[in-house]
Formats: sequence, structure tokens, C-alpha cells
Amino acid sequence: MKPNYNRNNALAKIHIAKKELGLDDDTYELILSNLCKGKTSAADLDWLELQKVLKHFESKGWISKPAKKARTTTTMKRDSDEVALIRALWLNLHKLGAVKNPSEQAIAAFTKRQYGVGHHKWLDKNQATHMAEALKSWISRVTK
Repeated sequence: MKPNYNRNNALAKIHIAKKELGLDDDTYELILSNLCKGKTSAADLDWLELQKVLKHFESKGWISKPAKKARTTTTMKRDSDEVALIRALWLNLHKLGAVKNPSEQAIAAFTKRQYGVGHHKWLDKNQATHMAEALKSWISRVTK
């Protein structure tokens, strides 16, 4: 099995460890020099030396934390006009007494039943337009 060889990742971890351990430049360079045959810059280290330095920092109490996962585009994306309209129509149905639960989870459950899609934010434009029209029809039936 080939080791996970990512030099830039190892260099970044070393610099994070230096900061989190509160090492000044002189102390940091002394540690590198003692561990790696006089080398005083992490950029000059080979893969095994990088690993040796990381293990040393870990022995001093530093813990390498996994990188935070980036948020997905579906959670970062602003709601489309259709999604906002669906939510407004759903809340209107709730005010009219046709829908018991006004929550996002209730809209998602309805969307799953009607369109096989887990959340109304994930509908494509045609599906969202169709759902909005269906909710409008439902409102007109309830208000007659």
C-alpha cells in the first residue's frame, strides 16, 4: 500500500503545529536542525524528515486535526424564486387550515411524496414550477 504522500499538506501541518505550539523562529529552527541533520527550513526537508518533524510535534502534544469539509453548494446556494414561492404557498395553505405542519420538513416530505425528490430546494426549475402551480390550485380549491 502506497503511503499518502502529499508534501504541501505535510508542510502546512508543520507550520500549523509551529503556530499552535507557540514556537518562535529560533526554537523552531533548532528543532528542525536537531531532527534533520542541520536543516533549518521545512522546505528543505524530504518526505521522511517531514514525517519525523510531525511525529516530534505530536509527541509534544500537538494534535493534527482533519481539515474542515467545505459546505456543499446546495446549502450555500440562495433560494430560487420558485423555492421562495413554494414556501409562501405552503404557509398560506397552513393559514387556511389545509396543511397542519408549516415546517420545512413538512414541505420536504410533501415534495418527496409528490416528486420523489428529498427536498423542495432540490427540484429542477420545471418541477418547482409544477409544484407551485399545484399548490396554487390547492389554495383555490380550499378558498371556494
